[in-house]
Amino acid sequence: MFVHHVIYTSLSIWSLASIACAGIVEDVVTSITGVNMTQRIEEQNQLSEHAMLITDERWKDLIEGGSDRDLWLVLITSGKQDDFDKLLKESFNELAEELCGEEGKQDENVHLGRADYSQIKELSTRWLLFQVPVYVIAEAKGRVLRFVSPYTLTPSSTNLRKLLEGQYRQVEPWHGRLSYDGEYATYMDMYTRISLYLHTKLDLVPGLVWYIGIASLSSSLLKWMHKDDKKRMAQRGRVGRVGSRADGKDLKPGAEGVSTRTRSKTRAE
Repeated sequence: MFVHHVIYTSLSIWSLASIACAGIVEDVVTSITGVNMTQRIEEQNQLSEHAMLITDERWKDLIEGGSDRDLWLVLITSGKQDDFDKLLKESFNELAEELCGEEGKQDENVHLGRADYSQIKELSTRWLLFQVPVYVIAEAKGRVLRFVSPYTLTPSSTNLRKLLEGQYRQVEPWHGRLSYDGEYATYMDMYTRISLYLHTKLDLVPGLVWYIGIASLSSSLLKWMHKDDKKRMAQRGRVGRVGSRADGKDLKPGAEGVSTRTRSKTRAE
Protein backbone atom coordinates (compact mmCIF):
# COMPACT_ATOMS: atom_id res chain seq x y z
CA MET A 1 0.00 0.00 0.00
CA PHE A 2 2.85 2.36 0.73
CA VAL A 3 4.15 1.89 -2.81
CA HIS A 4 0.73 2.73 -4.26
CA HIS A 5 0.53 5.94 -2.23
CA VAL A 6 4.01 6.93 -3.39
CA ILE A 7 3.03 6.34 -7.02
CA TYR A 8 -0.16 8.39 -6.75
CA THR A 9 1.62 11.21 -4.94
CA SER A 10 4.34 11.29 -7.59
CA LEU A 11 1.78 11.35 -10.39
CA SER A 12 -0.13 14.15 -8.71
CA ILE A 13 3.00 16.27 -8.29
CA TRP A 14 4.08 15.55 -11.87
CA SER A 15 0.66 16.54 -13.22
CA LEU A 16 0.57 19.80 -11.29
CA ALA A 17 4.13 20.60 -12.37
CA SER A 18 3.27 19.89 -16.01
CA ILE A 19 0.26 22.19 -15.87
CA ALA A 20 2.29 24.94 -14.23
CA CYS A 21 5.28 24.61 -16.56
CA ALA A 22 3.31 24.40 -19.80
CA GLY A 23 2.60 28.11 -19.91
CA ILE A 24 6.12 28.98 -18.72
CA VAL A 25 7.75 26.95 -21.50
CA GLU A 26 5.52 28.56 -24.12
CA ASP A 27 6.38 32.05 -22.80
CA VAL A 28 10.11 31.26 -22.88
CA VAL A 29 9.93 29.97 -26.46
CA THR A 30 7.97 33.04 -27.51
CA SER A 31 10.44 35.45 -25.87
CA ILE A 32 13.50 33.74 -27.39
CA THR A 33 12.25 33.03 -30.91
CA GLY A 34 9.60 35.69 -31.22
CA VAL A 35 7.15 33.03 -32.42
CA ASN A 36 3.78 32.71 -30.73
CA MET A 37 3.30 28.94 -30.56
CA THR A 38 -0.46 29.12 -30.03
CA GLN A 39 -0.88 31.48 -32.97
CA ARG A 40 1.38 29.29 -35.12
CA ILE A 41 -0.73 26.20 -34.47
CA GLU A 42 -3.93 28.11 -35.23
CA GLU A 43 -2.46 29.32 -38.52
CA GLN A 44 -1.52 25.77 -39.49
CA ASN A 45 -5.08 24.65 -38.79
CA GLN A 46 -6.65 27.34 -40.94
CA LEU A 47 -8.60 26.23 -43.98
CA SER A 48 -9.67 28.27 -46.97
CA GLU A 49 -12.05 31.15 -46.39
CA HIS A 50 -14.09 29.82 -49.31
CA ALA A 51 -15.04 26.80 -47.19
CA MET A 52 -17.78 27.55 -44.68
CA LEU A 53 -16.99 26.92 -41.02
CA ILE A 54 -19.41 24.26 -39.79
CA THR A 55 -20.59 23.91 -36.20
CA ASP A 56 -23.66 22.23 -34.76
CA GLU A 57 -25.66 25.43 -35.10
CA ARG A 58 -24.39 26.34 -38.57
CA TRP A 59 -25.11 22.82 -39.82
CA LYS A 60 -28.76 23.39 -39.00
CA ASP A 61 -28.76 26.81 -40.67
CA LEU A 62 -26.71 26.05 -43.80
CA ILE A 63 -27.32 22.39 -44.57
CA GLU A 64 -30.66 21.49 -42.98
CA GLY A 65 -32.03 24.93 -43.84
CA GLY A 66 -30.69 24.90 -47.40
CA SER A 67 -31.98 23.54 -50.68
CA ASP A 68 -32.68 19.92 -51.58
CA ARG A 69 -30.36 20.34 -54.56
CA ASP A 70 -27.37 21.38 -52.44
CA LEU A 71 -24.34 19.10 -52.33
CA TRP A 72 -21.97 19.62 -49.42
CA LEU A 73 -18.44 18.31 -48.96
CA VAL A 74 -17.32 18.83 -45.36
CA LEU A 75 -13.84 18.03 -44.09
CA ILE A 76 -13.81 17.20 -40.39
CA THR A 77 -10.41 17.37 -38.71
CA SER A 78 -8.93 17.62 -35.23
CA GLY A 79 -6.05 19.61 -33.79
CA LYS A 80 -3.62 16.88 -34.78
CA GLN A 81 -0.44 18.11 -36.47
CA ASP A 82 1.26 15.73 -38.89
CA ASP A 83 2.22 15.58 -42.56
CA PHE A 84 -0.94 13.78 -43.62
CA ASP A 85 -3.19 16.28 -41.87
CA LYS A 86 -1.28 19.13 -43.50
CA LEU A 87 -1.65 17.49 -46.92
CA LEU A 88 -5.39 17.09 -46.39
CA LYS A 89 -5.84 20.77 -45.65
CA GLU A 90 -3.65 21.90 -48.53
CA SER A 91 -5.59 19.81 -51.06
CA PHE A 92 -8.89 21.01 -49.61
CA ASN A 93 -7.77 24.64 -49.84
CA GLU A 94 -6.72 24.12 -53.46
CA LEU A 95 -10.15 22.70 -54.28
CA ALA A 96 -11.84 25.65 -52.57
CA GLU A 97 -9.76 28.10 -54.59
CA GLU A 98 -10.60 26.27 -57.82
CA LEU A 99 -14.34 26.13 -57.15
CA CYS A 100 -14.79 29.50 -55.48
CA GLY A 101 -11.79 31.54 -56.62
CA GLU A 102 -11.54 34.90 -58.31
CA GLU A 103 -13.62 33.73 -61.28
CA GLY A 104 -16.56 33.14 -58.99
CA LYS A 105 -18.41 30.03 -57.95
CA GLN A 106 -18.68 27.50 -60.75
CA ASP A 107 -21.68 25.57 -59.39
CA GLU A 108 -24.18 27.25 -57.09
CA ASN A 109 -25.33 23.93 -55.67
CA VAL A 110 -21.88 22.68 -54.63
CA HIS A 111 -20.63 23.87 -51.24
CA LEU A 112 -17.53 23.20 -49.18
CA GLY A 113 -17.42 23.12 -45.42
CA ARG A 114 -14.77 22.67 -42.76
CA ALA A 115 -15.35 21.54 -39.21
CA ASP A 116 -13.32 20.93 -36.10
CA TYR A 117 -14.27 17.76 -34.28
CA SER A 118 -14.55 19.59 -30.96
CA GLN A 119 -17.10 22.02 -32.42
CA ILE A 120 -19.61 19.41 -33.63
CA LYS A 121 -20.39 17.50 -30.44
CA GLU A 122 -24.06 17.04 -31.36
CA LEU A 123 -23.38 15.86 -34.90
CA SER A 124 -20.53 13.52 -33.95
CA THR A 125 -22.70 11.98 -31.22
CA ARG A 126 -25.70 11.54 -33.53
CA TRP A 127 -23.54 10.05 -36.28
CA LEU A 128 -21.53 7.90 -33.84
CA LEU A 129 -18.44 9.47 -35.35
CA PHE A 130 -15.39 8.56 -33.30
CA GLN A 131 -12.56 8.80 -35.82
CA VAL A 132 -11.30 11.80 -37.79
CA PRO A 133 -10.25 13.09 -40.26
CA VAL A 134 -13.16 12.21 -42.49
CA TYR A 135 -15.01 13.65 -45.49
CA VAL A 136 -18.77 13.98 -45.07
CA ILE A 137 -20.86 14.32 -48.23
CA ALA A 138 -24.36 15.61 -47.48
CA GLU A 139 -27.40 15.73 -49.75
CA ALA A 140 -31.13 16.32 -49.28
CA LYS A 141 -30.64 18.86 -46.51
CA GLY A 142 -28.30 16.56 -44.63
CA ARG A 143 -30.65 13.60 -44.53
CA VAL A 144 -28.51 11.58 -46.96
CA LEU A 145 -24.95 11.23 -45.71
CA ARG A 146 -21.87 9.53 -47.05
CA PHE A 147 -18.65 9.16 -45.06
CA VAL A 148 -15.39 8.86 -46.97
CA SER A 149 -12.12 8.12 -45.22
CA PRO A 150 -9.20 10.23 -46.50
CA TYR A 151 -7.01 7.14 -46.15
CA THR A 152 -8.86 5.55 -49.08
CA LEU A 153 -8.49 8.62 -51.29
CA THR A 154 -5.17 10.22 -52.21
CA PRO A 155 -5.41 13.83 -50.95
CA SER A 156 -5.42 16.10 -54.00
CA SER A 157 -7.74 18.72 -55.44
CA THR A 158 -8.10 16.61 -58.60
CA ASN A 159 -9.38 13.58 -56.70
CA LEU A 160 -11.71 15.72 -54.61
CA ARG A 161 -13.13 17.34 -57.73
CA LYS A 162 -13.75 13.90 -59.28
CA LEU A 163 -15.46 12.88 -56.05
CA LEU A 164 -17.84 15.83 -56.28
CA GLU A 165 -18.48 15.31 -59.99
CA GLY A 166 -20.07 11.93 -59.41
CA GLN A 167 -17.70 9.41 -57.87
CA TYR A 168 -19.31 9.99 -54.48
CA ARG A 169 -22.38 8.07 -55.73
CA GLN A 170 -20.28 4.91 -55.67
CA VAL A 171 -20.16 5.22 -51.88
CA GLU A 172 -23.15 3.71 -50.11
CA PRO A 173 -25.18 6.27 -48.15
CA TRP A 174 -25.49 5.80 -44.42
CA HIS A 175 -28.45 3.48 -43.91
CA GLY A 176 -29.29 1.32 -40.95
CA ARG A 177 -31.29 1.19 -37.77
CA LEU A 178 -29.42 4.14 -36.25
CA SER A 179 -29.49 6.42 -39.32
CA TYR A 180 -31.94 9.29 -39.78
CA ASP A 181 -34.45 7.02 -41.53
CA GLY A 182 -33.77 3.98 -39.35
CA GLU A 183 -36.20 2.35 -36.93
CA TYR A 184 -34.10 3.44 -33.94
CA ALA A 185 -33.71 7.06 -35.08
CA THR A 186 -35.96 8.35 -32.28
CA TYR A 187 -33.90 6.58 -29.63
CA MET A 188 -30.69 7.95 -31.15
CA ASP A 189 -32.10 11.48 -30.98
CA MET A 190 -32.93 10.95 -27.30
CA TYR A 191 -29.48 9.52 -26.65
CA THR A 192 -27.88 12.54 -28.35
CA ARG A 193 -29.86 15.04 -26.26
CA ILE A 194 -29.07 13.24 -23.00
CA SER A 195 -25.38 12.95 -23.89
CA LEU A 196 -25.14 16.66 -24.71
CA TYR A 197 -26.90 17.59 -21.47
CA LEU A 198 -24.52 15.48 -19.39
CA HIS A 199 -21.52 16.78 -21.34
CA THR A 200 -22.59 20.38 -20.69
CA LYS A 201 -22.93 19.77 -16.96
CA LEU A 202 -19.69 17.82 -16.64
CA ASP A 203 -17.80 20.52 -18.54
CA LEU A 204 -18.42 22.83 -15.59
CA VAL A 205 -16.13 20.69 -13.42
CA PRO A 206 -12.44 21.73 -13.78
CA GLY A 207 -10.05 19.13 -15.13
CA LEU A 208 -7.91 19.23 -11.98
CA VAL A 209 -10.93 18.32 -9.86
CA TRP A 210 -11.57 15.35 -12.15
CA TYR A 211 -7.97 14.23 -11.77
CA ILE A 212 -8.06 14.47 -7.97
CA GLY A 213 -11.41 12.66 -7.85
CA ILE A 214 -10.20 9.83 -10.09
CA ALA A 215 -6.97 9.48 -8.09
CA SER A 216 -8.93 9.35 -4.82
CA LEU A 217 -11.37 6.83 -6.25
CA SER A 218 -8.50 4.65 -7.48
CA SER A 219 -6.80 4.81 -4.09
CA SER A 220 -10.04 3.87 -2.32
CA LEU A 221 -10.57 1.01 -4.75
CA LEU A 222 -7.09 -0.35 -4.06
CA LYS A 223 -7.68 -0.13 -0.32
CA TRP A 224 -10.94 -2.01 -0.69
CA MET A 225 -9.29 -4.70 -2.82
CA HIS A 226 -6.56 -5.23 -0.21
CA LYS A 227 -8.71 -4.78 2.92
CA ASP A 228 -8.57 -8.50 3.82
CA ASP A 229 -4.84 -8.92 3.26
CA LYS A 230 -3.97 -8.66 6.97
CA LYS A 231 -6.63 -11.19 7.91
CA ARG A 232 -5.38 -13.62 5.28
CA MET A 233 -1.79 -13.21 6.49
CA ALA A 234 -2.87 -13.80 10.09
CA GLN A 235 -4.83 -16.90 9.11
CA ARG A 236 -1.87 -18.26 7.16
CA GLY A 237 0.36 -17.64 10.20
CA ARG A 238 -2.00 -19.53 12.50
CA VAL A 239 -2.29 -22.42 10.05
CA GLY A 240 1.51 -22.54 9.79
CA ARG A 241 1.94 -22.65 13.58
CA VAL A 242 -0.69 -25.36 13.97
CA GLY A 243 0.97 -27.40 11.24
CA SER A 244 4.37 -27.09 12.92
CA ARG A 245 2.98 -28.29 16.24
CA ALA A 246 1.27 -31.23 14.56
CA ASP A 247 4.44 -32.30 12.78
CA GLY A 248 6.74 -31.92 15.79
CA LYS A 249 4.47 -32.78 18.73
CA ASP A 250 7.11 -35.19 20.18
CA LEU A 251 9.85 -32.59 19.96
CA LYS A 252 10.84 -30.34 22.81
CA PRO A 253 11.64 -26.76 21.89
CA GLY A 254 15.37 -26.24 21.72
CA ALA A 255 16.14 -29.95 21.54
CA GLU A 256 17.16 -29.61 17.89
CA GLY A 257 15.44 -32.73 16.65
CA VAL A 258 16.18 -34.99 19.68
CA SER A 259 12.98 -36.49 21.09
CA THR A 260 12.26 -36.61 24.86
CA ARG A 261 12.11 -40.41 24.83
CA THR A 262 15.55 -40.68 23.25
CA ARG A 263 16.99 -38.19 25.78
CA SER A 264 15.53 -40.03 28.81
CA LYS A 265 16.81 -43.35 27.50
CA THR A 266 20.28 -41.88 27.12
CA ARG A 267 20.26 -40.59 30.70
CA ALA A 268 19.21 -44.01 32.01
CA GLU A 269 22.12 -45.65 30.28
